[in-house]
Amino acid sequence: MSASKNAIRKELETLIATQYTLPPKQFAKEELAVKQTVEKLVLVMSQPTRQKSLLADIPIDSIENMTRRGHLSVVVQKLDDHFLVAIEEILKKDDITMEYGGETIALSELYKGCKKALTKQGKEPNFEDVLLRMYSVESPFYMKLNAIVSGYNNPRSTTDDEKKIAFLMNMAIHKAGVLKRQFEVHKTPDVLYRGQSFGLPNFITKFLRVKEFHARGELASLPPDKLVEVNIADIVCKKNVSMSSELNSAKVFATEKGIVLHVQNPEQLSDFYAIANVSAHPNEAEFLSRMPDDIAMIPVDIGVDPENKTTHIYVMCIHSQSTQLTHSTRLHDIKKALKDFLTRELNERYGFFASYLYSRAYTPQQKVVLGQLIEAIEDVERNPILDLKRQDEFLETTIKLLKKLYETNPTDYQKKGFDTINALLQDYSAAVADLSVVHQLTDVKAIIASEQKKLDKNREGKRLWLAGLTADADKKRLEPLNKDLEVLLRPDISAVDMRQAANNILHLLNADPTIGTHFKPLEEGIKSILTSLDKIEEQQQILIKNPSLLFKDCLRCLGVDPVPEGKQEQSEIDLLIGSTIQKFF
Repeated sequence: MSASKNAIRKELETLIATQYTLPPKQFAKEELAVKQTVEKLVLVMSQPTRQKSLLADIPIDSIENMTRRGHLSVVVQKLDDHFLVAIEEILKKDDITMEYGGETIALSELYKGCKKALTKQGKEPNFEDVLLRMYSVESPFYMKLNAIVSGYNNPRSTTDDEKKIAFLMNMAIHKAGVLKRQFEVHKTPDVLYRGQSFGLPNFITKFLRVKEFHARGELASLPPDKLVEVNIADIVCKKNVSMSSELNSAKVFATEKGIVLHVQNPEQLSDFYAIANVSAHPNEAEFLSRMPDDIAMIPVDIGVDPENKTTHIYVMCIHSQSTQLTHSTRLHDIKKALKDFLTRELNERYGFFASYLYSRAYTPQQKVVLGQLIEAIEDVERNPILDLKRQDEFLETTIKLLKKLYETNPTDYQKKGFDTINALLQDYSAAVADLSVVHQLTDVKAIIASEQKKLDKNREGKRLWLAGLTADADKKRLEPLNKDLEVLLRPDISAVDMRQAANNILHLLNADPTIGTHFKPLEEGIKSILTSLDKIEEQQQILIKNPSLLFKDCLRCLGVDPVPEGKQEQSEIDLLIGSTIQKFF
């Protein structure tokens, strides 16, 4: 690293530590809409074929927006654990297909083939592994999903169902990656690489501006309005941001005389890099993702490979809410566009001699209603966006006002203005849609089985991680945890001992933060073990307090209707329930 590059990097590290400490915005304003849309998609796709027509009624604007903004990982972390269970059931259905380049594939066949390929010694693979393999196999599914999510698909050859399936499966792949990273304690590489063939003149302009700020001693204290002048993220984000830990993989995407970005501090991207190269499969090294829009990317050095003329650009990333001049979401953008349009329409001076038929000059009555629309927008801006009741009231008010406008016998030109307002309100409605369908487990026995499966995968992931550690420095760093890790991963361990070992590990991680910093997903994974233990214990307490839940469930499994309560001797019921509980636990 050159002296100049070193100096610029140190100044940017100071900048991040002092000026950009505000955490990334969680975009909670649209998370709820995305989550509910996903639940509805899953619910409909789980139904028999004849009910698939309901898919057409589900708007996915919010999912497309969060995908475009790069915040899918924020949402998938909050999807309940049954999400992937439901996706696996959907993939077993024979009626879901994707077509690309004249070739069609049934997702059920792809699922079966990938599952068979990963089955070892009769042991079935985790669904997360199967899903990631499905994505990495060259097939119409992989090609179509990439085309749709990346935005370069041909709309005329893409059905509405394919589009919705693609966005849903993209979320499932993200979820699988996030879980796998947590379970197997994946460490983000020291450097990430990104190859692309466009944007060089803009990169050079931004880098020269970095050098100017550095020469003036201003780089270490750059405010957000100046950061925009050196931020290259918007150039990178013109396409999907695939990143790899392999330099040669990035060079392929750069092509001759292209660009390779070297991200020097990839931990700033760790949540969004997530699953790159999780199983050393080539396509998984180029996992599909979008750069979050609250990330800034600053060039610190540029060099050219004399052999193939590839330009290598070294960058530092800043992930903070402060990188955005306005901390907006799409909802804010829609409201602002609506308010600006209404204000402009109210204040526009239309020519006196213009024919009434060709003028948008509004009547006094129309102006009153337009003013009331502006007041409604200003009112909702003063209230929390996650208050769905307030959002419903806003939409109800504005729709009634819009109806009044259409009832004023507008000219064709006035109607065009009202149509613009209508379109913006429809966008807003799609973004806050309250699709009150919750797709989660409610059956006690099923919840226990699901949590136990997650707990087993988590502990197995930790075994794989420990077995794969080869660096002496890593082994030495983990020495304080070895005793408790050994107890935690013992096959015959009790829940009490497992909980104690997990709590001991968390205590040690708090006592020595350098361990958690080096193995970042470890603490998250240990906390997940405790969460699973809590959920299992909670559900077991429900069974103890009301064991007839399990009894009735067992009878249903046998195809026998439960006998009405009070028709048997209590001692017989107690004996049957007792033997059933012993059988299942």
